[in-house]
Amino acid sequence: MKTIFAKLEKLLRDVAAARQEHKANLEKLQAMRGVYSDQHVNEQTAKANQVMTQFHIAMFDKAVTILEELRDAAIAKRGVIPALDTPKLANALKLIELSAGRPPFEVGQEITRQFAGDPLALAALKDIYKAQGAASNYGISELLYDPEPAFASLVESAREALYYRNSLNRFAVSIAKIATCEGFEFPKMVDEAGANEVMREAAGLPVVK
Repeated sequence: MKTIFAKLEKLLRDVAAARQEHKANLEKLQAMRGVYSDQHVNEQTAKANQVMTQFHIAMFDKAVTILEELRDAAIAKRGVIPALDTPKLANALKLIELSAGRPPFEVGQEITRQFAGDPLALAALKDIYKAQGAASNYGISELLYDPEPAFASLVESAREALYYRNSLNRFAVSIAKIATCEGFEFPKMVDEAGANEVMREAAGLPVVK
């Protein structure tokens, strides 16, 4: 899965770089109005915008393909029966047993962190806490998700960010949530320039897209 998340990060950073290059090209074209006719500048601007539109459509299609790969990997992962005799799980169960199924919150959270990315083991621990009547499952619920609807939501986030050319960072945050559940890290900020543009737009300042 690590390589799949890496491909998604690269795609987003490539799009962010392309957007900044496109913005710079549009600014250069506007600066040429005193040298070339408005018709020429407008035609070149339209061509540049069309190229950028096709680029975003292609990147959306590519993102969907990578997301399908991630979804399939997540589903396959959940079909593997976890080994219940590992030292890590044995130690976790011992800690839970010593605390009568209700370890201190910090201890429970540390146990949860140890099994991030192992959904079946997390589900088993959650059932143990429930059986013991624990008031908390120590953040386990935040790391468990259903792959099918989660990835359908990611595709919609990709459509919003790429096909409709909106915030890449918002899409990155959505991916980061899944990455955390799978025991990986994913940057929530992949487009610093884009974040600045969002702030300018919110302030009512002009933004070139």
